[in-house]
Amino acid sequence: MPKRRFIDRRVVSVIVGATMLLALGSAGGAVAAGQIGSPGIRDHSIRSVDLAKNSVTARQVRKAAVRSAELKNAGVRPVDLSAAVHELIATSVTGPAGPEGPQGPAGPAGGPEGPAGPAGPAGPAGPAGVSGYEVVSVAQALSGNKPKTLTVDCPGGKVAVGGGVSSGAPIALAGSYPSSGGQAWTVTVRRTKGKAGFTATAYATCVNAG
Repeated sequence: MPKRRFIDRRVVSVIVGATMLLALGSAGGAVAAGQIGSPGIRDHSIRSVDLAKNSVTARQVRKAAVRSAELKNAGVRPVDLSAAVHELIATSVTGPAGPEGPQGPAGPAGGPEGPAGPAGPAGPAGPAGVSGYEVVSVAQALSGNKPKTLTVDCPGGKVAVGGGVSSGAPIALAGSYPSSGGQAWTVTVRRTKGKAGFTATAYATCVNAG
């Protein structure tokens, strides 16, 4: 009796092994025939270490099959990008200018002051200035209340640049002007009250000009 049980167990083992071989053969045929698609593969059941190098190419990945949400941070490096992608990034359209940033800190102070440069050439002589300032006066005795004229000449070719008159009697200045040649000054006065005699003194400011 024990010998028969042993034989039965061997028969069962052979039957089970044959069944497993048939199942594996069917699965292999299904894989070879392309009958196992992505829905038949569990998530995360195929890892990168299970794939041979270059076994999956870009042509075998459907468009938009891999989205940015499915990529880990820093999962794609510059070396992973093709030359066409690098060129696209380099020649992409520049976006709008951002807001102006804050002013930076002032730079350090400059170096020491440099040496003085050489003196420049002398400029041309300017026009002759005014010199020989002198005030000349003439006093004259007058009477009555009619207009009286007094003239003061400048000495030595000087010209008159101003003039005036003074008197102890009440007088009004009717005119004060240079002569036509500019070398004398003339004043015209009139007594405003009374007819008695009086003295008037005319003045001329004379200078060398030109």
